[in-house]
Amino acid sequence: MSKYQCRLCSKELKERFSLRLMQKFDIQYFECSECGCLQTEDPYWLEEAYHNPIRYTDTFTGIRTLTLPPITLLLTKAIKLGCGATLLDWGGGNGLITRMLRDLGLDAYSFDVYEKNTYAAGFEGTLDKNYAIITAFEVLEHMANPGKELSQLFDCNPELIFCTTCLYNGQGPEWSYLAPYSGRHIFFFTEYSLRSISELHGFECIICNSYIVFYRSTMRNINRKFLNWALNDRNQRFIRAWLSIFPPHGRSYDDYQMMRKKVGDY
Repeated sequence: MSKYQCRLCSKELKERFSLRLMQKFDIQYFECSECGCLQTEDPYWLEEAYHNPIRYTDTFTGIRTLTLPPITLLLTKAIKLGCGATLLDWGGGNGLITRMLRDLGLDAYSFDVYEKNTYAAGFEGTLDKNYAIITAFEVLEHMANPGKELSQLFDCNPELIFCTTCLYNGQGPEWSYLAPYSGRHIFFFTEYSLRSISELHGFECIICNSYIVFYRSTMRNINRKFLNWALNDRNQRFIRAWLSIFPPHGRSYDDYQMMRKKVGDY
């Protein structure tokens, strides 16, 4: 019997395998007997992992930056959010996606406990406010305390939460998404666990490959169908092409003027 409990549901864990993280820490991985999630032992190395100047090469960063903001814009249309609705990019890193969301006209803010917001400086969000939509791109697998951290997001009273992550389905130590060199991927959700979380908070869940959308159970059926339509790869290519021809009125110039006043450059 393991001495560890699941960091999501507190049930018993069973050992799966071990890996060396960051080329120095020999770490055990466990699978929950209840929710099925895969997780490392308590991640005592995280501070070092996030301050390591030798960064793990994520070659998909550019693709995410190009594809996810248009999808997010489409999702806001699907649930008919007004132009004044605010968005929080949780785990927003350097703020580049937040900047691009604002350039698409969304009132977006970035929040990250580890990385400095440089591209959207001046547009930082907090977890003590309400947001109409929350995005969390490639963040769920970084959660040290997933039950608490997800509850914080639902407590922000959003209409929709849009996440991306790869789901665990029995993969072994060869799974590339474990990313042992970085030491930052420490928790891996199952489809069952995400649907359980959704139900717990009064939401429903769409899972489409690596896309996860939590939406309120009271949402109209036509809006649900639009959400599913927006997550289709072919439809995403169409919307990106449309935006390249008919770009929306973004917030770049207004943000520029506001920041000039804020720093006294006028």
